Order: sequence, then C-alpha cells, then structure tokens
Amino acid sequence: MSNKKYQKTTQILEEDTTEEILMDSVSEELKDETKLVEEFVNAKTEKNAPIYQIRTEWRNTSTQKQAFTDINEAIKECNKYAGYRVFNEDGAALHLSTAIVKMSSVNAVVYSGKKYELSNAKLFANATINVPKGKANGAYYLYDAKLINGRYRVVKNKNHVEMGIKFIEGYVAVEEMQ
Repeated sequence: MSNKKYQKTTQILEEDTTEEILMDSVSEELKDETKLVEEFVNAKTEKNAPIYQIRTEWRNTSTQKQAFTDINEAIKECNKYAGYRVFNEDGAALHLSTAIVKMSSVNAVVYSGKKYELSNAKLFANATINVPKGKANGAYYLYDAKLINGRYRVVKNKNHVEMGIKFIEGYVAVEEMQ
C-alpha cells in the first residue's frame, strides 16, 4: 500500500473515530438532559403541584376566593368563608368551611313549619351535593329547622312538616331563605 493511500485511510479512520466519540458524548448529554427534565417534571414544585380552589360550587368559578398548592393553607383560608368548600383539580369537594353562617334578622328565628316564599332558589337533593336538582318557587316550609351544612330541609305542604323524610322536597341554602 502506498504511503499516500495509508495516510488517507488513517485520516478517514481518525475522522470516523472522532465523529463516533462526539456522537457518544452528545448521546450521554442527551441522556443526562432527559433525566434532568424527567426529574423536573416529576418533582413536586409549586408549578406542577395540585391546585386547591376555594369556591361555593365547583362549576361556579365566579365565587372563587383563592387557589393554593398547599391543602392546609386552602383549608385555613376556606374556613374564613361560610358556605365555601375546598375543591381539588377534578372538582371533588375535599373540605366544607367551618365558618358560622350569619343569618339576617328575617331568618333569625327558625322553627319547624316556618313558611318561606322562595323565588328561584336552588333546591338540592341533600346537604352536601354541589349540583342543584332544580329550583324552588313559591311557598315552602321548614321540615325540622335543623341547619345542616348551611342548608335547611323543606317541604311543599305545611301538613308534611315532621311527617317523615319521604315528604322532604330537598335542601335550600340558608342564604336563599327570605
């Protein structure tokens, strides 16, 4: 083999080897960078931590007070507002406020059988559900005057007061009682 041919072959081999070494180091850098990105994405930072929102209802975004990444802070803040709940990102209520519901002078004295004229009031199937089953219009009566999660049980007919739970039409929030 001629000397020129040998030099050319050696040069090509050196270039290939250099390129191979460079590719290996790029590959290692990519692996390291990928690992860093994965660690960042999976890390529990404020940027990707769950968000807890304080609202009266999940669907009613206009009632939102604040949002937190710390559940304990969210609960602490929620307890300042009567009728509010802490919701997770999926809309599940995790906590109901322990704040005292302030009643107006109209609602100050409540008793079983007290009549209320309701106008387009949200009627709920129970004391904890967030989505109303319908609207209450007209005369309704307190079933037993027990405030449960900020709501009263109501019946449509005064004769049904305290006759049994099968006569309960639903639950109405104390704020909607006039």
